[in-house]
Amino acid sequence: MKIAYVLPINIERYTGVLYKVKSQVTEWKKQGNDVKIFLITSSNKDISHTPLSDLKNDIEIINIMSLLGGALELFLDFLGLSINYKNLDKKIDGFGPDIIYARNSIYQPFLNGLSKKWKVVFEVNTDMKAEYSLQKYDSLKYYFRYIYFILTNQFLLNKVSGIASVTYDIAKSLNHNNIKVFPNSINIYENSLNEFLHSEIEQNRIFFIGTDKMIWHGIDILLKLAERMPNFNFDIVGSSRPDSINIPSNVQFYGFLNKEEYKKVLAKATVTIASLAFFRNNMEEACPLKVREYMSFCKPIILPYKDTCFINQDIPEWILELPNNKEGILESTDKIKDFVYKCRNLIISQSEVEKFVHVSEIEKNRLAFFHEIKD
Repeated sequence: MKIAYVLPINIERYTGVLYKVKSQVTEWKKQGNDVKIFLITSSNKDISHTPLSDLKNDIEIINIMSLLGGALELFLDFLGLSINYKNLDKKIDGFGPDIIYARNSIYQPFLNGLSKKWKVVFEVNTDMKAEYSLQKYDSLKYYFRYIYFILTNQFLLNKVSGIASVTYDIAKSLNHNNIKVFPNSINIYENSLNEFLHSEIEQNRIFFIGTDKMIWHGIDILLKLAERMPNFNFDIVGSSRPDSINIPSNVQFYGFLNKEEYKKVLAKATVTIASLAFFRNNMEEACPLKVREYMSFCKPIILPYKDTCFINQDIPEWILELPNNKEGILESTDKIKDFVYKCRNLIISQSEVEKFVHVSEIEKNRLAFFHEIKD
């Protein structure tokens, strides 16, 4: 089967997504498929310096110029950039795919053009309506993005042949007659555990990784937890230190770190913690890539929501589920302390993690979905 992976992305910012795409495409090729990534980006960064470096011979790059200080996402096809679609269309025609796989994005007319010629499967990995609604008052750009999304999203979904949702809740929210759920996967054997095995875990250390300006990460709640747990240390990677509030002395902000850098911090952690405020998106269920990363390094995890990979499964001892609300999380400090104490000497094997998130079985099922649509 020939699969065209259409990937509009900022390759300098979303490295976690690039690692996911790498593991997906590598597995698809391993299972005998011919795959080409059509990378739509405004960055001039050398692919060799990204997580996709091993796949550089399978990548076609469509460079686009950035407009209006980042408003590209909304205005890509409306401001004289139709030549980029023509370039993409020509390249895909030359490849001749059986299936086009595209990550979710706001509606752009080029997606409509592709769906007229090819079978398109759309990957939906977040509740975009809830996410855009939360951000709509942050700036004029975000407000118009939300309005545009409301007006065009169903039109986009009507054009695709199938939808691959990453959670059951997201699938239920979509109006389409061909939806299947495939949780985010990761190649758990790609990450070396050598430095983790030879690194001394520092007692009572909790690790979090997240991005600025994403209020569902719940950094504010994490800081409240730190205030209530003064004998525990909190390492926060990816987010900048807020200027407007007092930061507890047991919290350290590292800002952005590349993977090799943050692994050194993660290696010392007793446990990790996932996003604490999905309730702000009206979400009970999620399957973030960063949690797959935690799992690939065999670290215990605190989950303040339902993760898709554990639904209908027995929850392993290295997972602590908390209520999905601010009050419930803050009232769970004793549970968190007990969990951290329990995990001080806990050893998790990769084989224990494999059945929940490893790439092979999840992608095998996704490929079967492609075959159903192709045939």
